[in-house]
Amino acid sequence: MAETIGQVYLKLVQMAIVTFIVIILIYRKKQHKIRALNWLIAVFILADLQGLVELLIYVYKVNVIKLENPSLFRFNEFHSIVYALALLVLFFMTEYMRTLKPNHWRVGLIGVLWGGYFALLLKDAFGGFNWEFTKENLVMETPPKTHSFDLWFNIFQLVLIIFVAETFWKAYATSHSKENKRVSLWLFISVLVFGVVALEEALEGFLGRRLFGGTFGYKAIYYSLTFLVLAYVYVRYPYYVFNVPTYVYRIILSTKNGVFIYGAEIDNPFVKEGDEDSVSDELLAGALSAMTQFMEEAAHGQGTIRLVELEDRALLVRKEGDLIGMVIAEKATRMLHSALGQFVREFNEAFAETIGTYWESEAFTGSEHIIARCFPFVEAKDIIRTRVGKA
Repeated sequence: MAETIGQVYLKLVQMAIVTFIVIILIYRKKQHKIRALNWLIAVFILADLQGLVELLIYVYKVNVIKLENPSLFRFNEFHSIVYALALLVLFFMTEYMRTLKPNHWRVGLIGVLWGGYFALLLKDAFGGFNWEFTKENLVMETPPKTHSFDLWFNIFQLVLIIFVAETFWKAYATSHSKENKRVSLWLFISVLVFGVVALEEALEGFLGRRLFGGTFGYKAIYYSLTFLVLAYVYVRYPYYVFNVPTYVYRIILSTKNGVFIYGAEIDNPFVKEGDEDSVSDELLAGALSAMTQFMEEAAHGQGTIRLVELEDRALLVRKEGDLIGMVIAEKATRMLHSALGQFVREFNEAFAETIGTYWESEAFTGSEHIIARCFPFVEAKDIIRTRVGKA
């Protein structure tokens, strides 16, 4: 919480940077039509809103009611509610990077910690408050920062950041692309710095005293470093939002009627010799179309099959317009499903005329680079063979 004019200036600079980042991310989203960037846009908008709330609180307690000791203001920590929401968005984004549905245990633990913090914050702020906004009534005996809700928040923040850091570490460990590993490592280190500061704040809560004071005790400085790295990565590499800590083995495109158009087999050093998929792309496309038609007729449903899961494989399906994309991967994740949708849309935009007329062996030249963009953990050189269907 800003308590000095120096910290206010730091917050203004931080907000200016965050606002610029939001503008760039929105531009990137429109430029590349990457819907998944909404996750990052939401994180940074909330970060900006948190700064605004913090400044409004500072102006009210210092310039309006002119408290002698601003740290004793009853509603000092209300800005942390918006900050907590930004962290929750980041948490769920990384959950969808690693799973199709968020893990119940992780979500449950985060929910309990957030709920405890929020309930204690409201009890602390409104306990004994008679809704008279007088100077005396807005001052507490001890700073809210030293109260029990703050410890709950610090633990919530620390546990959440550990989960986020684990996801980026898995992305680093899983990828065999040098560029992707480097970017994942940047994110992991930046979140790790965040985690160290969160640990220090948790220790302060247990010890009941500040370990660092003054400007260096203003944690927004350190958290800004993490958000700047996040911004740099996703502005420079917008497709990185589709990064997932899993392996993709095959990518297949067909018409909605089951006519095979295009297939790519991905070189994966983690697959043992002899374990490669042997089913043809044409057969898989036809089988999926047949199953979809059967389900529509038997269950009186509409649409297409979205997911088929085996013990060690998952088939993800995404329909965009008249095309259906399929990915065979180690496991299904929500972000991988979004990446597949992005690939189908970009492929259709790049080769719309070709798809509508005729296909030949060189019909989809450049498709490997679309794969490398939409699946950032796959490089163009990792695609060992592609196949084109017969028109």
